[in-house]
Amino acid sequence: MAITKSGRTTGVTTGSVLAVNSTVNVSYGSCGTTRFIRQVMTTAGLGSSGDSGSVVLEQGTNTPVGLYFAGSALSGVMNPILDVYTALRVFVDTDTTAQVSSLNELRQHAEKIPVDERIRLLKQIQKRHEARLLSVPGVRGVGIGMNEARNDTVLVVFVEKLNDKLKNTIPSELEGARVRMIESGVIVAH
Repeated sequence: MAITKSGRTTGVTTGSVLAVNSTVNVSYGSCGTTRFIRQVMTTAGLGSSGDSGSVVLEQGTNTPVGLYFAGSALSGVMNPILDVYTALRVFVDTDTTAQVSSLNELRQHAEKIPVDERIRLLKQIQKRHEARLLSVPGVRGVGIGMNEARNDTVLVVFVEKLNDKLKNTIPSELEGARVRMIESGVIVAH
């Protein structure tokens, strides 16, 4: 998905979604690291320090899809917008194709969207292997995204720095599902 956001520091930027259903470790400097679940990983350049809290929109429709809050020079992280609406008990009325007028209607609409069987299977595999993958030094996150050719859905492992040790430690496939490694750098709160 092509996305755009307007933030305090970087202004209007564009990017794309790399992975969904991501569990990601975000550094808060001297306060430590916090693990976030069900996040969306984005390409580099979407935001920087001071852009946290910027709404992320789907390009073309300007439909809110996330709230940007963390990243690195190589990637970004946003909360899925439905989770934000639910947590804050708010709803932003937009001109969406769903034509919903309340948070409850939006939630019901989201539940009706069919989930691809491949994604359902990958979520199960991710759940079984995620803790072990995240325990590997240098691994920053695990999610579901596209392979490099963009013709198949795969497990995505975000690593601080691609190196031979990680290439030999992270399997290229788990339970028949391909695994793609993406260099993310250290992901910090913005």
